[in-house]
Amino acid sequence: AHAQLEQMRIGRVFTGRDGHTHWGELTLPLNQQAGKIGLLSQVMSTTGLQLRQTPADYQFDWHCAPCEQLIVNLDAQVKVTVSSGESRVLDRGEMFYVQDLVGNGHASEAVDGQPRHSLFLPISSGELEELALQPAISQLDFRVGQIVDIWEHADADGLWVEAIRLGDDEPVRTICSGLRKQFPDKSVLLGARVVVVANLKAAKLRGVRSEGMLLCAEKEGTVELVEPPDTAVLGERVQVDGYWFKPEALTPNQIHKKKVLQTVLPDLRVNADGVASFMGVPLMTSAGPCTVESVTDSQIR
Repeated sequence: AHAQLEQMRIGRVFTGRDGHTHWGELTLPLNQQAGKIGLLSQVMSTTGLQLRQTPADYQFDWHCAPCEQLIVNLDAQVKVTVSSGESRVLDRGEMFYVQDLVGNGHASEAVDGQPRHSLFLPISSGELEELALQPAISQLDFRVGQIVDIWEHADADGLWVEAIRLGDDEPVRTICSGLRKQFPDKSVLLGARVVVVANLKAAKLRGVRSEGMLLCAEKEGTVELVEPPDTAVLGERVQVDGYWFKPEALTPNQIHKKKVLQTVLPDLRVNADGVASFMGVPLMTSAGPCTVESVTDSQIR
């Protein structure tokens, strides 16, 4: 009877390294059977409970959360906007988690012209993240790489075979990419810095072993590489703030079996500023975000 209620998703407002606040999600398992009353999560610690009423004309301009806390919306809607531009309307009975203690904060306002009652439950992000399921994006191993050699695939007109270096501690790996039509001159690609999905299951493409995938952006037939900053360290892991707890990458066989890449790809996009993002949150290195040259508002594949 409870097969579809084995987990609960909670919206999350957090501050990324780009300085913006973003919406994200935490997925909490309901893994304790409680008979007729249903399924329960594990017990979470809170330092208190506070009730609040806001007026019908409630409008609170940009502000940071006073502490990390769950806000439970009891009886009216509220609109919450983050500085990256996304807005969400929280319905009656919905809850969300705020942890934007620094940065640009968020803005909130009444939606339906009714007084609203809500309650605050202070809970540390460390505890919530410990209980939450690992996000699919953090199961993938995105790495900063560099193309150090490139040659034509002998048996496939559309494929380049690239030798990719992922730092000094790993052997150079080969990756086959269907980029020859878009990049007929291999010198354009030679030496380029790239983002590699490094824990995909190796496959033979027309007899050549391919050990990963390069992230590219595509729009209306134009394809560009997703590029890390020039000063990013080769081999470092590319991360997505707010989704990067429990960051242990899965094995290639697990990624293949669970179809993790297929789950993540629809939410990988380039925004209007040319920044590669997941769910609107930048793909970050220690030197800054990954970007494309000109193909903005595009899909990453």
